[in-house]
Amino acid sequence: MKNKKIVAMQDEQDQYIYFEQVSEEDALKQLEEEKEHRQQQVEEQQKVEEFLQEKKRKEQKIQTVHGTTQHINLIDKIVRNRIYDSQYYKQHCFGLNASTIIDKAVEIEAVGGCYGGASRPTRFLCLLFKMLTIEIEKEIILAFIHNENYKYVTALGAFYWRLTASAKDVYEVLEPLLNDYRKLRKRKLNGEYEILYMDQFIEELLTTDSFCSVTLPFLPKRRVLEDRGDLDGPRLSLLDDVDDETIAKELNEPLPSQEAPPSAKKSFALKFKKPSKRDRDEFESSSSSSSNQPSGNEISMSLEQTNALRKQLGLAPLK
Repeated sequence: MKNKKIVAMQDEQDQYIYFEQVSEEDALKQLEEEKEHRQQQVEEQQKVEEFLQEKKRKEQKIQTVHGTTQHINLIDKIVRNRIYDSQYYKQHCFGLNASTIIDKAVEIEAVGGCYGGASRPTRFLCLLFKMLTIEIEKEIILAFIHNENYKYVTALGAFYWRLTASAKDVYEVLEPLLNDYRKLRKRKLNGEYEILYMDQFIEELLTTDSFCSVTLPFLPKRRVLEDRGDLDGPRLSLLDDVDDETIAKELNEPLPSQEAPPSAKKSFALKFKKPSKRDRDEFESSSSSSSNQPSGNEISMSLEQTNALRKQLGLAPLK
């Protein structure tokens, strides 16, 4: 190794400073290394700041929706404890993430909350709680809702969306499902099953305060959002384009009777005009005279008179 040259210089305070004398190439190399090191520090600091900003943005987004920093707080504490104690959650839901939870979601066979005397949670409720725990992204939930092959996956995504999304997004995403009439099985409190259609399931999410043992966040009425300008006009139903004739034809029922024209009303009133007292007296006198004289000619004359009076009164003639 070559001997290093040490140079001593005197500063303003008459103190000697010793430093190593290096070549020009070594000095440039040292400057480049210091520059790269300084650039790496700047990049690491930028990454830390971006991470903190993204975290702060997520927390602010959650707080503005329902005033909580954790989605699991949307489920009541007593229901959370029952889910934690359930055997299905311990065995099948503990290690799930956003990519593997779909495998368990397609195995759901019914919707519902807690059931039985011990208030055991259904698989539907356990998976919903797990989705709230891992806080699945918005795009994945929309994929759950819009899939057409698995109806219970759609119901699971719709329930999660109702709990976490804003009021405007809830109406815009869930209202199209009111035109979905697929059958669902719902487990009641006593453990029995009942048939529930998808549009009824969505209507319960939009109109009730509690569903499937879960207290739903407050959702303002649709007309309030319309007055505020968040939604454009009332919801368009598929029945708006269907007329009465089509509905009557589908139900095989006659159309409701239309109002009769004035001319028909007039003729109807003339035909069934109430007879006056004079007409009734003449009819009774003619009937009594015909009954007192049994002659054949007189009987025929009384029938003619009777038919003439009946014609005036609007009655059918006697034979």
